[in-house]
Amino acid sequence: MDSLPYPSLLYLWDKRTFYISPLLEPISLSQGAAFFVVCLEGDMKISVSGEREITCKSVLFPPGATVYANTGASVIACCMLDPIGLDFAMLSPLMRYNTKDIAYTIENEAHYIACLQDMHQSQYPSDVAFTHLDQLIAPKNRVQNTNYKIDPRIERVIEMIKMNIDENLTIESIAEHVQLSIPRLVQLFKLQTGIPIRRYRQWHRLYHTAVLASKTNDIISAALVAGFFDASHFNHTFKRMLGVKPSLILGQPNSIKIILPYT
Repeated sequence: MDSLPYPSLLYLWDKRTFYISPLLEPISLSQGAAFFVVCLEGDMKISVSGEREITCKSVLFPPGATVYANTGASVIACCMLDPIGLDFAMLSPLMRYNTKDIAYTIENEAHYIACLQDMHQSQYPSDVAFTHLDQLIAPKNRVQNTNYKIDPRIERVIEMIKMNIDENLTIESIAEHVQLSIPRLVQLFKLQTGIPIRRYRQWHRLYHTAVLASKTNDIISAALVAGFFDASHFNHTFKRMLGVKPSLILGQPNSIKIILPYT
């Protein structure tokens, strides 16, 4: 593949992770966070749970979905949505078509494509890019008018996991921290986020690994610091939850630019 005029972008925020680049090979993911994906040129082909293949330009994957997607050589914009579920709740009503597993073709799709293409070409700093993305996904007026409820106990659980990223906190200690029984905690967490606590902890370790690796250029050491047992554990988790090998994201032929919140 010829070099693209703009480097691939990977924005790392505490609330979302945002990636703009070609993927170069099909992805197959399961049990990850919610994703919003827009093809900035051409179409992508999506299949879920062995059902018929769908051709589209934009798709919303719920948390925990098992998905196969082929974007060819097209540049895509892929946003891993906030874990608390608000982003997903904001986007869901805007999708024109729904299957039992995914929703696709967002209203005013051309506007989304144009805005995301501008983000890629402009190479915005972190704060500007976050503001642009917020306007596309969860603008304040839409958030203020939603009936979506966030359980403060689950917010505290997520914060607890973030503050203890390299520790395997027991489910008992987490439940005690928020004064819930273990079965009720498990139920509420899955209801709010769409994924089990263990899956969320793995997702956040992937995020933390990327942040550390952007500073040290040593992804395996970063993965160990973030709580993965070894390189195999990290690679397996990355592939299962993000659908591709780490080398495919970090080894882009047109280089990748990793942008942290304070850069």
